[in-house]
Amino acid sequence: MPGIAPAADRLRPPPQQANMSKGIRQAIETKSPQELEIASALWTRQAVRELIRKQVGIRLPIRTVGEYLRRWGYTPQEARTEGVQARSQGGGRMAGKRCIRRSRSER
Repeated sequence: MPGIAPAADRLRPPPQQANMSKGIRQAIETKSPQELEIASALWTRQAVRELIRKQVGIRLPIRTVGEYLRRWGYTPQEARTEGVQARSQGGGRMAGKRCIRRSRSER
């Protein structure tokens, strides 16, 4: 049927969107929210939402930001007191995983 793109093309993001997501992921991995003038101590979904609004000019729903983070390989992490020392030394169940800490309102 002419005019309809194949399924693989419809699911692939446009090149400019791929470049934007690459820049956002790089900012999350290399900078803290304070360095980017975002009022958050950790990278929460709300902080990532604010980063996207500042860099791209789009205000996304918080749920969409969570879907993007999952798609990019980030996992939610809740604050815990036990085992903090083991994780800080490179061990523990979250070793090697990239995490976004949930804020209290997101739990």
